[in-house]
Amino acid sequence: MGKNNKNVGMSIEDVIEECKLFYFAGQETTSVLLVWTIVLLSQNQNWQDRARQEVLQVFGSNKPDFDGLPHLKVVTMILLEVLRLYPAVIELLRTIHKKTQLGKFSLPKGVEVRLPTLLIHHDKELWAFSPSYAHAPSYCITLQPQYGVPVILHRR
Repeated sequence: MGKNNKNVGMSIEDVIEECKLFYFAGQETTSVLLVWTIVLLSQNQNWQDRARQEVLQVFGSNKPDFDGLPHLKVVTMILLEVLRLYPAVIELLRTIHKKTQLGKFSLPKGVEVRLPTLLIHHDKELWAFSPSYAHAPSYCITLQPQYGVPVILHRR
């Protein structure tokens, strides 16, 4: 860096604020993923049973550990499907920094492109989607259930 770049870098306050943001974003997206997972598993008992069986098969009565997580194929499929149906980020924004050709479209520098993740994930031509869905997701930074999720958990 040159001698004239005195304002380059981050102050300790900036670093602390960035850490808070990462913490909030990670906590918020994880908690929302778990809420939607509980909703879908409560509506799909067969997948709930399959996930429970897999966890018992992989870990038995032992405490789950990181080494066993890659062996949870059904649980992974469930979490990926939940993320497809309820992505934490419902759209991605990108600004074109130089003239770009996208298929038959020519995008000039400075154009903002929006990729509607939620719409793509629910496109009936790309994905199977149940038309009987009755929940009301709402968007407030992350996609959340508008009316909460009243769930009663039972020990099995």
